Amino acid sequence: MIAVAFSYKCRTEQMQRPGQQMSLAHSDKGWTNSSWMRPAEQVMLAAVDGKTRVVGIISPQSASGVSTLCQMVAECYSRSGQQTLLADFTLPVITGNKRAWVPGENPLEETRADPRGYDTFSVQATVATRSQYNSVDKLRHFFNEDLSGYKAIIVDLPAILERREDSINPLAAARACDVVIMVCMTGRIKQQQVKLALAELALAGVQIGGTVLNDALN
Repeated sequence: MIAVAFSYKCRTEQMQRPGQQMSLAHSDKGWTNSSWMRPAEQVMLAAVDGKTRVVGIISPQSASGVSTLCQMVAECYSRSGQQTLLADFTLPVITGNKRAWVPGENPLEETRADPRGYDTFSVQATVATRSQYNSVDKLRHFFNEDLSGYKAIIVDLPAILERREDSINPLAAARACDVVIMVCMTGRIKQQQVKLALAELALAGVQIGGTVLNDALN
């Protein structure tokens, strides 16, 4: 169990991981960057405690706060002195003849330094290469071999229930992660949608670490 003291009103959501309970918090004041910090710290601490290196963050619906949480978790890692990469899988598929990285190629030339202390890598498929992102083995090699110099990798994943023709299927990337955490926007999402998203992830063999509740609309 991870315990964190909060200076603002919050609740915690119990989360199960093999051999461990993980407790993540959310603020009842709404999610500003400062109120994201505590749950982001707990995600980092739980991952470090569980020796988890590649953490995917996903949601059933878009605009639930996934990218914000990813950025804050990456910042927490960088502040602790760990070399960290934030990999963004949410960009739309490129149309036309533009050159883009594909799994199996060296990604290090494509990484960019963020002023908050971590590196970023934007994954953007083309129409011709999108199917290559369905290879769990290639993506695991990407995380574990090509990016072996990073102590932590945070993966920003597309919404599970809003898969579009112009986006990468999130299931393979989610399965390639060591653990995946789901962000749910309370007031926008129904319990049945959460169950459906969790069922899709479980069916794909994704290791689900738990959920973070975003109360921004309440």
